[in-house]
Amino acid sequence: MTFPWRPTLREFLLRTREYGLDLRVTHVAFDSPRGVIRFIYVEGENVRIPLPDIDEDEGLTKTVVASLCVDLGIPPEDFGLHPDDALEP
Repeated sequence: MTFPWRPTLREFLLRTREYGLDLRVTHVAFDSPRGVIRFIYVEGENVRIPLPDIDEDEGLTKTVVASLCVDLGIPPEDFGLHPDDALEP
C-alpha cells in the first residue's frame, strides 16, 4: 500500500483531537558556540515527543507519521498506513 497523503504537522495535530488529545508544537532554542540550537516537540498532557526541525505546514514523511502514531497510541490506519508500517515502541 502506498502512503496516500502526506499530512502537514498542523493537519496531523488537528486530527489527533479526534482521539481526545490536545497537542501543540513547542520550540526551544539554546545559544551555543556553534549558533542557535532548536528543538521542536509535540506536547500534550503527559506526553512530549521530539520532532525533526520542520515547519508546521510541511508534509510529514511516512516514517514520522508512523512514529507519532505509535508514540501517541493512534491507529496508523487512520492516516493511510498499513499496521505493518508502524514502528515498534
